[in-house]
Amino acid sequence: MNKKACIILSTLIPLTVANSRADGEQWEPSKLSEKTWDQVHQAKSAYDVCLNQQLVKNITSDADPRAVTDAILKACEEQLNPIRTAFVAEKVPSEMIDRYLRQQRSRAAQSVVREVMGAQAVRQSPTAADQAAP
Repeated sequence: MNKKACIILSTLIPLTVANSRADGEQWEPSKLSEKTWDQVHQAKSAYDVCLNQQLVKNITSDADPRAVTDAILKACEEQLNPIRTAFVAEKVPSEMIDRYLRQQRSRAAQSVVREVMGAQAVRQSPTAADQAAP
């Protein structure tokens, strides 16, 4: 099993105890097929690519970093839909799907806002040449 699959499993496992289906059957992450893992991995990769492309487009913006981050995340939101679809097809409980997607959005937001703020700080900082001038 690859590293990303293990990360996904570790995210989903704590909720399995609390999440049983209406028919009384307990859902287990180990029941996910390789096809589902591949779909999730491809969608996550597409989401990351989208975030990077949007970041490159918007990195020079002087707007509030949170607003820039929100715009980037909204532009890439549709890239997460295949993950939901793959999990729904495997009958993963909706609470677990929502938690996983929230976690992905949160991690992306933290990463993107860090990059935007860093780029803005670099643009606003005096360069070494400016500091050396009399």
